[in-house]
Amino acid sequence: MKKKFWVLLLALALLLTGCGEKGDDPQPPKQDVTTGPAEEVFVKEPKDAEEVKFVEHVDGDTSKFKVDGKVETVRYLLIDTPETRHVRP
Repeated sequence: MKKKFWVLLLALALLLTGCGEKGDDPQPPKQDVTTGPAEEVFVKEPKDAEEVKFVEHVDGDTSKFKVDGKVETVRYLLIDTPETRHVRP
């Protein structure tokens, strides 16, 4: 009897957690973005932005850029790709 009670209580809890109105979702934060023709997206440039030149693509999460005459290696965060320079057998 006690086991049936807990199973029923769990089922009720799962049912109620899935219920809710669509209006309950929080609004996404507004971004500083405008759209143009053909779904082009324009992001407003920050005031302290620097112009760099793309030099080469190293692998899935690494690129090289020229900044103030010096080549800098940039590793992108939160991109999970296999390394192409150190392939494991």
